[in-house]
Amino acid sequence: RLDRDMASRAAVLKVLGNLQALRNPQDTGEIRRLLDSLQQEMPSISWIGFTDPQGLVLASSNGVLEGISIAQRPVYLQGRNGLFIGDVHDAVLLAKLLPNPTGEATEIPELQGSREVRQLSHSIRHLVESLTQQQTALGVMESLAHHDALTGLPNRIALEKFLPLAQQRSRLLQGCLALLYLDLDGFKPINDTHGHAAGDQLLAEVAQRLRHCLREGDMVARLGGDEFVMVLLVPEQDAQRHAQLVAERTIAALGMPITLEAGEVNIGCSVGGAIWPQDHDNLGNVLQLADLALYQAKHGGRNCARFHQPAADLS
Repeated sequence: RLDRDMASRAAVLKVLGNLQALRNPQDTGEIRRLLDSLQQEMPSISWIGFTDPQGLVLASSNGVLEGISIAQRPVYLQGRNGLFIGDVHDAVLLAKLLPNPTGEATEIPELQGSREVRQLSHSIRHLVESLTQQQTALGVMESLAHHDALTGLPNRIALEKFLPLAQQRSRLLQGCLALLYLDLDGFKPINDTHGHAAGDQLLAEVAQRLRHCLREGDMVARLGGDEFVMVLLVPEQDAQRHAQLVAERTIAALGMPITLEAGEVNIGCSVGGAIWPQDHDNLGNVLQLADLALYQAKHGGRNCARFHQPAADLS
């Protein structure tokens, strides 16, 4: 049974589902403005989002949860099979309170009343707290599995999961992905001379500087040793130029002196880049092309950036 407010939401969803702007999405910014306007006109709607077929939130009211997958949430699992109406938690509160914003808030109030009501309330609270602790532990384990212990950067596993999502977002925005392979110049002598502790300290500082070189929506992952990969969302026009700017900014940032407990040291950085889908329509091959470009940078003077050239196409 639907109350009047739920029935009105059902009608709104049916109208939204028939809008041409949502059936053929080209501009996520325009979709977000539409959703923001709808929320302002209907305060009873706490959050409304637009996802791709895989459950990735592409646009939403106030930008809450954008870029987050809700593929495992009931609202998505039920909604993809047809119109689904149900109570969901406030998305703003959800995003602020939970380490995983795709989960659900679990604050259960302590109810007062008869002895039976109090006992039931206490039992439910205890059950929810127990499940929450288990879920939090699983979330911590997953986070550890997807992040490099030394630098805190995403690792190779996280990169492999991120790339398909980046592809989807790039297609929606009609852009490209720039993949940059980074390799430190001069790291091994410092590691050999000052010891592994100094090398670890250096890598942690490098990771911090790499984060500062990124723009919103970009990603940097540590593959191992002194090798890193950047994934950049760039416009289709002048894609390589935009990627080149980030590469040059990265080289400049890592070229600044680094102060370790063992003293001040200097390193460099070589960068190899390739553009998807301009250089190849397969992301795995684009990674290979970026790796080949890195090889050219390392053997072309180091401390520089080289991008894939058509003459170096993979066979």
